[in-house]
Amino acid sequence: MTIKAIIFDLGDVIFRTQDTALIDSFASTIGLTGKELNQKVFGGPSAQRAFIGEIDELEHWKYVVADLGLPSEMLSGFKDIFYKSPYEDKDLLKFINGLRPKYKTGLLSNAWSNARNYFESYTDVLNVFDVSVFSAEVKMAKPDFAIYSHILNLMSVMPFESIFVDDNIKNIVAAREVGMLAFQFITPQQTQSRILEMLKN
Repeated sequence: MTIKAIIFDLGDVIFRTQDTALIDSFASTIGLTGKELNQKVFGGPSAQRAFIGEIDELEHWKYVVADLGLPSEMLSGFKDIFYKSPYEDKDLLKFINGLRPKYKTGLLSNAWSNARNYFESYTDVLNVFDVSVFSAEVKMAKPDFAIYSHILNLMSVMPFESIFVDDNIKNIVAAREVGMLAFQFITPQQTQSRILEMLKN
């Protein structure tokens, strides 16, 4: 068996919230925990619609702000709480870039309509990937089998020729059912060691 491609999730893998103080503090002012607020932003019905491109990102944020009973003029500041919190793991990105050119690298992210523009404008993240797929752009999201097939086709590899890394166990299970060699992200060190071990076999 020959591995030809390694595919990564983005949120909570490459971009991770190390310090939740800002989110927790704001959540407490509206009677929620940080975890509950995160669920409303990223796990609610409008978030899921935005992930598959049924609504754009701005429409989603407007829905969340209204659902929380916040004034509309707070929208920009509310968004900033979440955009300022994630930490970009440059060491992990360096590791991923080092896998090339021997292996193809891919990014498979459940993300809203403005994701590509944001990452192209403010980070160098996309430069380490040969192929990047954002769910809103292709109107399907993990754990839908179709989105895995989509990125595999773009990368011209078979499922068993690929490794997939994601923090969400549901997405891991789906990838394995498609035939990919998938495992759950726990830490950057665990992920790098696991990939290197799999590439030896």
